[in-house]
Amino acid sequence: MKTKIMKTVFATMVAAVSVLFLTGCGGGGDDASPANVAGTWSGPFTLTYKGQTASGTTIFVLTQDGKNVSGTMGGTKIPTSGVVDGNNVALVSTSQFTWTWELTANGDSMSGTYVVTGGGLDGQAEGTVSLTRTSAAGVHVDQGTDNGADMESVMTGLLKKTQQK
Repeated sequence: MKTKIMKTVFATMVAAVSVLFLTGCGGGGDDASPANVAGTWSGPFTLTYKGQTASGTTIFVLTQDGKNVSGTMGGTKIPTSGVVDGNNVALVSTSQFTWTWELTANGDSMSGTYVVTGGGLDGQAEGTVSLTRTSAAGVHVDQGTDNGADMESVMTGLLKKTQQK
């Protein structure tokens, strides 16, 4: 009799754990919807290379299909693509330089860090960016006077400045 009760308790526990696992309860699920990062974003950036620092304002224009993101970065519209995982946004912009972005989205704000490689750099440059969505889903909010400063020209300027030393 005791064995039958133990088997019933064990079977009930296995069934309960299975239900929790299959429904994502108990912390097992990772089905967070990707943040919506579609739209036009602009904001300040800093860029440091070999002890030299520059800053300015940049712009991103992004479209999104599920977790996949594509668009452009900067005034020269550098091709940009990546993925969104929850609020984490990983982007790569490729021109003569490769810009690798690790951002966190929070509503109409997105900020994080990036590294720049290639294009004649000896090592890598790195920086921070803080963006605000200025339009979303085709709805214009306010782009202000931002001219979409060309981050590539800022990077090229820092590269030349360090080569002159």
